Amino acid sequence: IHDLAIENPAGFSNETFASVGEYDVKVKLVPQLQKRLVIDRLVMHGLDVVFEKNTAGENNWSDVAASAESESVKSKYGLEGLVIGGIDIKDSRISWLDRNSGKQFRVSRMSLGTQAIAEAEALPVEIKAYVESNQPEWQAAVKATAKLDFAEGRQVFNADGLKLVVKALLPDQNMESFSFAMLADSEINVKTHTAKLNNARFSALGQVASGTFEVEDIFSVPVIQGPMKVKKFELAKLAKYLKFDLPQMADTQALKKISLTASLKTDFKTIQLTDIAAQIDDSRVTGFINIVTSPESNIRYDLKADKLNLDTYRIVENKSGDETLLPLEFVRTTDLEGVLAVASITADGSELTNVRITSSINNGMVEA
Repeated sequence: IHDLAIENPAGFSNETFASVGEYDVKVKLVPQLQKRLVIDRLVMHGLDVVFEKNTAGENNWSDVAASAESESVKSKYGLEGLVIGGIDIKDSRISWLDRNSGKQFRVSRMSLGTQAIAEAEALPVEIKAYVESNQPEWQAAVKATAKLDFAEGRQVFNADGLKLVVKALLPDQNMESFSFAMLADSEINVKTHTAKLNNARFSALGQVASGTFEVEDIFSVPVIQGPMKVKKFELAKLAKYLKFDLPQMADTQALKKISLTASLKTDFKTIQLTDIAAQIDDSRVTGFINIVTSPESNIRYDLKADKLNLDTYRIVENKSGDETLLPLEFVRTTDLEGVLAVASITADGSELTNVRITSSINNGMVEA
């Protein structure tokens, strides 16, 4: 079948809900005599689906979802078995559009391939696509592989062994590009647009973290939250990913042993770290940090430390000869406010106890 189109209900901007350039399905005849449906391969090229919510809050997929939740093909036609040799989807696009908020999310250049589909067996799937969002603005190349299990129903499925690789462009951010990789066993609910990532391990900005996370709005701007653990890292290496260099310090081993556990919540525009328990060299730190990255940098924090040796972090003469030791671009562009309470601070051989430092940066003015 060529150029197949499904019309939208009235009240939506597009005439069509979905269209397919080419739909090809080959069915074996003999198994049908045994009430078994055996499909060699199901092919769809040029699939284009637009999910839309109009200004009245109505969506255009309710009728389709209701139909999908009715009798299955197997029970409706009294089939004893259903086997599909594989699915091949190429050059396809799926879009989500909310007319009230103006949010748009598009998956294009999508290809999806599977091996043979048999009942009660996990289905290996590979997906490649280009993803775009307008609020916030970003684009990304995505590749994912997983074994899908639909045993729990049509709306909820497991994606075990999910491997996701993302290479993103962030035009409105200080960091113009971003790479992300993740391994997890996942449970995805298509109806509620939510997911759960179990035993997840992910890497970004040169750091490796692990945890179990809940994900909301997986088809628009995902919100990820849950407890995580970050493997020991060096701050200088992280700084290079963020495109700034740390000044040379008196102790060459300073800020090379950092690790933490925390509760994370992020929508890639805001990062919230609460219940922080961190080890920074010989100091233990607890508290919270809230970072907003767009449209302007905004940082709020409230931290407590057991001890701090300032002699370790004393800045020494720069080899470059640059006498500027303050990160001026950071000072000019960041709105910062926070409190650091330290039980014991050592500086030049002297000790101060029960120290509370309130700091702020606003409009290029640094106060402490």
